[in-house]
Amino acid sequence: MSTESLRPEDEVRHWNAVTITFVVSDVEASEDETFSPLVADLNRRIQELSEDMGAAVKWVSTAVQQVPTMGAGQCTNCGAWTVDLTDDTRPGMRLRFSLGATVNGLLLCDLCLPEDHPLHF
Repeated sequence: MSTESLRPEDEVRHWNAVTITFVVSDVEASEDETFSPLVADLNRRIQELSEDMGAAVKWVSTAVQQVPTMGAGQCTNCGAWTVDLTDDTRPGMRLRFSLGATVNGLLLCDLCLPEDHPLHF
């Protein structure tokens, strides 16, 4: 089918997947990953703000996990929240943080890793 014969209702809509990660202090966060009032309100306000700015929000996903964990924390050098991809247990893998690794006992994000490291960016 050529694009000339497409009707407006036949056009394919392309979406940009935008990931925004927040690390917030939430004393009411629960270990069973249910949303506290703070997280639920933050999620609702982000969606409202996106729609107020004219973005057609197709999907919003929110996950809660306590940090730091084994394999996830802040880069020792720059402070970026980072997941250690070399950690065999990978408990932080579902976090949407910078990728990194532990080198000489220090967790480093991909930008702070030594240039000869395979995960250096």
